[in-house]
Amino acid sequence: MTRYVGVDLHRRRSVIVVLDADGTELWTKRIDNDPLTLGLEIEEAGPEPEVVLEATWGWYWAADVITEAGGRVHSPKMHHGASSSAAICLTWLQSPLLARPSSRRCRSRSRF
Repeated sequence: MTRYVGVDLHRRRSVIVVLDADGTELWTKRIDNDPLTLGLEIEEAGPEPEVVLEATWGWYWAADVITEAGGRVHSPKMHHGASSSAAICLTWLQSPLLARPSSRRCRSRSRF
């Protein structure tokens, strides 16, 4: 049974929405940003959930935690009209577009 998770990552807190394979919302939670808390939420969603991580900055730690918890991380593209993490799950689920941990240092240096 595939589960879809939308994570709307903010500086201090995040909103997590979990959907079943039919798109029915199972639960929504607001959590403090903490690697242990995020990992437990991803594990609670079930085995190998598809996770859309929506954030503007500082999200590499969350991508690593989600992957370690068994989730498959996806990054959304800009899309007008999506107003919640649940909409992000359904609208933006796509192939991973995340840099591998080994390439992040070089990539970060090249941005500044």
